[in-house]
Amino acid sequence: MAYKIIQVLESPLSEIEYKGLDQIRQDIIHRYNPQEVFDMMYLITTDKEDLKINLHDKCGIYYLPQLPDPFHFFNMFIDAIKIARIAKRNAVDLIFSRGVFFNAVKGVLAGKISGIKTAVSVVSLYRTNQQNSGSYNMRFKWLSNFTEKFVLHFADYILVYGDSLVEYTLDLGIDAKKIMIENIGADENVFYPTDKSESIKNELLLTDELIVMYVGRLSKEKIVNYLVDCIPFVLKEVPNTKFIFVGDGPAKSELIEQCAHLGVQGSVIFCGAKPANELVKYYNLADFMFYGRGGFTIIESALCGKPAVAFDYDRANHLIKHGYNGYITELNSMSMSEYIISLLK
Repeated sequence: MAYKIIQVLESPLSEIEYKGLDQIRQDIIHRYNPQEVFDMMYLITTDKEDLKINLHDKCGIYYLPQLPDPFHFFNMFIDAIKIARIAKRNAVDLIFSRGVFFNAVKGVLAGKISGIKTAVSVVSLYRTNQQNSGSYNMRFKWLSNFTEKFVLHFADYILVYGDSLVEYTLDLGIDAKKIMIENIGADENVFYPTDKSESIKNELLLTDELIVMYVGRLSKEKIVNYLVDCIPFVLKEVPNTKFIFVGDGPAKSELIEQCAHLGVQGSVIFCGAKPANELVKYYNLADFMFYGRGGFTIIESALCGKPAVAFDYDRANHLIKHGYNGYITELNSMSMSEYIISLLK
C-alpha cells in the first residue's frame, strides 16, 4: 500500500541541503512504517526561498506566507487551516511533524480540521533540557509546557526512541497505546570507513593536524555554542588541533563571532552543509566527533568508525555506550574539553 505524507517544517531547505531529499523521505519511512511505500511527500515551508529547490516528481512543496509582527502568533492557526486544505486536496494519509512545539501545533490542528491522522516525533526531554541548559528560549515556560501537552494529547501517533522518552511521555499522562518506538538508523552503503580524502584536506588547507568535527545544524537548540566554548581549553593542551563544523543554520554567524571573541578562529573551519556522498568523506577526515545534541549524525559517524563525545542529552545517551564507542559528558564545556583532550593525547 502506498502512502501520501505531509511533513510540516519551518524551513526544509536547510535539511534538504544537509541530508538530501531522499534521506528525509527515508527518515520518515523509518519513523512511521518501514513496511509501507510512500507514493508522495509534501513539504510545508514558511521560507519563500525554498520554492527554488529542485524536487523530483515524488515530492511537492507548499509555501505559506506569514503575517508580520505583531500578528505573527495568528500564523499558526492560519497555517493549520491551509495545511488541512492541502492535505484534503491531495488525499494525504498522514500529517507528520518533528518536535512538539509550533510546527506540531500546526500539524495537529490541521489533522483535527481535516480528519486526517497525525504523528509527532518526540526528539527530546524538553522540560529537563530546558531546565538544564536554557537552550529553549520560549518566553513563557507555562506556554512551552501547555504546547507540549496539547500536541501529545491530540496527536494520533507519538514516535519516541529509548526508555527514557517513553517514561517521559507517560509521565505527562499520555495514553500508552499511542506511543510507537522509532527505528532510527543510517545507510551503511552510504556511510562507511575510507581513507582520508587528500582533496578535501587540500581544500581546507590541512596538513597533519588532529581533527575534531561536528556535523549537524548550526542552531541554538543544538547547543553548538557549548562546543565552541571548550575549544580554548583544548588548544591550550593540544595546540595542533583543528575544529571543523559541517552544516549550516541560523546560529552560524553568532558562532563565527564567538570563535573570534575567544581568539580561536584560526583553529576553526566552517564548511557549510554537504550532501551525503560528500559527507562520508568529511566523517572519515575526522579523528573523532563531538556533539551537543546528536541523533542520526552519531550513527552516521559510527558507521565510518569514528567515536563521539557528546553531552548527556537527547539521543546521545542511547546511541553512545560510555567508554565503548564514545563518551557521554555532563552538560558543561569543561567536562567536554577534558574528554577531548584525553582522546587527542
